Formats: sequence, structure tokens, C-alpha cells
Amino acid sequence: MTAVVMAAGLGTRMKSRTPKLLHELAGRPMVAYVVDAGREVTGRRPLVVTSPATAGVRNALGDTVDYALQAEPRGTGDAVAAALAALPAEVDEILVLTGDAPLLEASLLAELLDERRLDQAAIALVAVDAIDPAHLGRVIRDDAGTVEQIVERKDATDEEIAVNEINSGLYAFDAAWLRGRIG
Repeated sequence: MTAVVMAAGLGTRMKSRTPKLLHELAGRPMVAYVVDAGREVTGRRPLVVTSPATAGVRNALGDTVDYALQAEPRGTGDAVAAALAALPAEVDEILVLTGDAPLLEASLLAELLDERRLDQAAIALVAVDAIDPAHLGRVIRDDAGTVEQIVERKDATDEEIAVNEINSGLYAFDAAWLRGRIG
């Protein structure tokens, strides 16, 4: 099992000269807390996906993690493909974590993994009911409550925009299933 931390995006909505993931909380860059949670739950070095624009993340984390390069930030799917190319074939389970969740606790990730395993699901994700979902991806479910898709705000219909359940950016995957669909 490996934790993959998404750290290739620019975080432009913050309108800051400092890359979002490098903003400090209690003297540490926010991405460091996500790395710690991933390491704690998996027991191994996380793989951090960076881009040329987020080279500062590599400087901040140093050699405490492994890296994969997403040459051009083109979304989560492309970042996961970059991660898969860098992961050893024996990795059987993958946690994909957004790098901008500094309050993330390893206990939540352990629950996510437990749920995926219990259901023998290919994927499990953490969804949140948001008061103001703004520009975040909506979780669309069928009548039985099963997740059908995640729709980004810009691609959503008016009916989908009305949904307040959002994608948190935290996933647990069966690695074989994921490799069969991305890569």
C-alpha cells in the first residue's frame, strides 16, 4: 500500500505568490501534514506528484518522500497516471490524497481503507456535504445511493450544481483496478 499526495496543481484561487501547498501552518508547509498522515497509515514513504511549477514542494519535503513528475498539471487523473508509472508493480492498494488538507488525520484514512476492504470495492472516497460547494466537484449518486460520477462545477448541469455533496479529494483504490483504467 502506498499513499500518493497530489502536489502538482498551482492553487491559483488563493491569489498568493507563495504556492498554496507551501503556506505554513505551525511552522510547516501544509503539504507536510498530508505526507505525515499518509506515512502513518501506510507505514511507508509517500509518493508525491509534483510539476515543474511546484518544484518548491520538492525543496520543502526533501528526501523524506518519493516523487513522480506530472510534466504539465492536467488534473487528478493525469497526476494519478504519473504516480502509477512511478509505483512498483507489487503495490496493491493506493491512497490518493489532496496535498492541501493539513488537518487530515491518519485515522480517517484508516477508516477509508477499512470501508473499501470491507465492501471489496474498487474505490472508496470521502465525500462531504458542503454548506457552499462553490466551484468544487459534485458527487452524483444513483437512486440506491451509489456514486455514479464526480462532476466538476464547470461541467455540471443545473440539477448537478444544486447538489451539495462534494468530492474531498481523498480516495482509496484497489491498485489492479486502477491500473486497468489509468495509465
